Amino acid sequence: MKKKNIIMILAALISICAAARDRLYIENFQIQAGDTYLMPLLLDNDTVYSTFQTDLYLPEGLEVVLDEGEYIVDLTDRATNNHVVSTHQQTDGAIRIFVTSQNVRPFSGNSGAIAIVEIHALPSFSGTKQVSLRGTVFVEENGRRHDFEDCTAFASSGSTPLVYGDVNCDGNVTASDITELYNYLLNGDMTYFNTLDVNNDGNVTAADITAVYDILLGN
Repeated sequence: MKKKNIIMILAALISICAAARDRLYIENFQIQAGDTYLMPLLLDNDTVYSTFQTDLYLPEGLEVVLDEGEYIVDLTDRATNNHVVSTHQQTDGAIRIFVTSQNVRPFSGNSGAIAIVEIHALPSFSGTKQVSLRGTVFVEENGRRHDFEDCTAFASSGSTPLVYGDVNCDGNVTASDITELYNYLLNGDMTYFNTLDVNNDGNVTAADITAVYDILLGN
């Protein structure tokens, strides 16, 4: 089947099956050994929430900055004065971030950073490594629970630059990158969300599959 026909069929399926996908995610970032980076936790949401919990997994060489025994995670203005944040290191090394409102007040807005995590790179940090949010749960004011998809982004020391069209960040543009796009568009699997927007238009659509095809074909 020709590429054009495949993309047209996919676009039709997306228009039928697409639904709002609330997500908490992080973006790819660069950080040099010895530096710190203010990493935003980004929330896109149609549903109104008042509480969330997520586990942050950092690779070897990166750590959340501690201040008097507390991990530095600051809330943005999307949280109210009633919201409080607490953190705790899990037995598997993850940093659990829990944000709630004493008066069950909702978060404001529908997009943008909900919290900022201060990340420090140890002298040993180098290359490109995964940073993940797992086990993310959001709760509405009425107590209804929503389990979010896990999210993976990539932290780079700059020595291993990301390749345009390399959705899964394995260093090459291959058919597996197209598979990642299909999985997101049809199933909502957003493991590599931050690299799915290949054409950088702010949306993940069938046009991004076309962009990867063009790279593979040398266009």
